[in-house]
Amino acid sequence: MKIAIVARIGDVLPTPTTHTWAPGIVIANEAKTITKMGQDVRVYCAKGSKVDGEVIHFNMLPSAKAYADIDPPQKRIRDVFYNNVYQLKVIEHLRQNPVDIIHLHTYRDYPLFKAANLNIPIVVTIHNDYFHSFEKMPEVLRKDVNAIDMIAIGYTPKLPNGIRPPIAIIPNILDLGRFKFIAKPKNRVVHSGRLIWNKGPDLAIEAARLANVEIGIYGGAFGEKEWEETLLELIQKSPHATYHGFLPHSDINQTFDAKALLLPVRQPEGFPSIVIESMASGTPVIAFKIGGTEDLIIDGINGFLIEPGNLDAMVNAIKRIDEIDRQKCREYVLERFNEKKLAQQLIEVFEESIKKFK
Repeated sequence: MKIAIVARIGDVLPTPTTHTWAPGIVIANEAKTITKMGQDVRVYCAKGSKVDGEVIHFNMLPSAKAYADIDPPQKRIRDVFYNNVYQLKVIEHLRQNPVDIIHLHTYRDYPLFKAANLNIPIVVTIHNDYFHSFEKMPEVLRKDVNAIDMIAIGYTPKLPNGIRPPIAIIPNILDLGRFKFIAKPKNRVVHSGRLIWNKGPDLAIEAARLANVEIGIYGGAFGEKEWEETLLELIQKSPHATYHGFLPHSDINQTFDAKALLLPVRQPEGFPSIVIESMASGTPVIAFKIGGTEDLIIDGINGFLIEPGNLDAMVNAIKRIDEIDRQKCREYVLERFNEKKLAQQLIEVFEESIKKFK
């Protein structure tokens, strides 16, 4: 089977060294795993990417580098144009060099591929929370959205009225073997990821303060400048918090040298990969019960699920964290999220989509 995986042009695969691009890591892992399983894989991506399979980049740098010195408003405009030019190059290359199936990792570009009439089936993976991605979808778009064969990466307990369910639920393919088991962690908790308001780093710091335990903060990409200043000031004033900055994904293992990962997110995510990576290291996760965390965390077994906003409950969970068997945390994710098992599910979806298309 000849499979074309199309990444966006924003960053290199698997991820740049300056920040973490989760879809890029997932795409690179997908390409590596299904290539090893004997599939013929072609990956469209930015120049400089390091990924298995046949790589096509059209000599186009990531858009972040192509327009690095341009004012933000103009950069946003040019990013859209740059991506559209790239996608049209992908479409023309596919027209001249057809494949059996196309795998997109965002539905934003689907209309271009549909309009191209390539006579090739297309599946699209949604990397966000599936419900909230379409919760307020305008009625005028629902017919078009429902025409797409979509794969969800996490549990979809409810869907907005009129939205077609995903054709499959396949979690992100992660390279879990690279995470070493930490049997005797440091006496601290950690918070890791983009340090934006939605992720709740301020809530994690407050929970650690109330529990009287040290907390390590890892990450960058704060978002709004005012929020960045507020959070850094909070960290500076907190005797319990230490900011370690951003770690490249290749060095992320050291993040999980802790009693627990705190994830008090304010908005749902489809599949927070940080949860799986933490558990692969043996580190349980204490998270608000919202979005993908509900499907990944078994309360009392590999972490604790807390009602959103309830910091007192999070504090109690921190104090109970030694009740969790770290070895079982690791065993759980290695079994449930085995990359070969997930890749086989993806291949089967591809095969079924090809069969249905014909």
